[in-house]
Amino acid sequence: MNSLTNQHLQWVQGHTRAVTRPSVTEKPFVHIVQFLHDFRVSHALGSDLPLAEDNYSSEPWLEILKATRTLLSTELGRLDGHVLDAYILAELKAAGFTEDYL
Repeated sequence: MNSLTNQHLQWVQGHTRAVTRPSVTEKPFVHIVQFLHDFRVSHALGSDLPLAEDNYSSEPWLEILKATRTLLSTELGRLDGHVLDAYILAELKAAGFTEDYL
């Protein structure tokens, strides 16, 4: 295995371990990203409207999402900020928002 492939494998394994067994530093990020997902899914199961069209829940959820993205510039431990950001953006779109809301 070449050096670049080995480094990539180590990175993937580290990120995966951080998600499945987070350290004290990683745990808040794992939990907040999971919250964004769980809230969106829960909302979808209980409403006929996409989260983006819910006048009550959409704004606080979006503010939490924005704050989470901002915090990605802090210490993440073994977590990869680019992977987390891509996941957060996917949640944004799944909730019915566009990146214009950021």
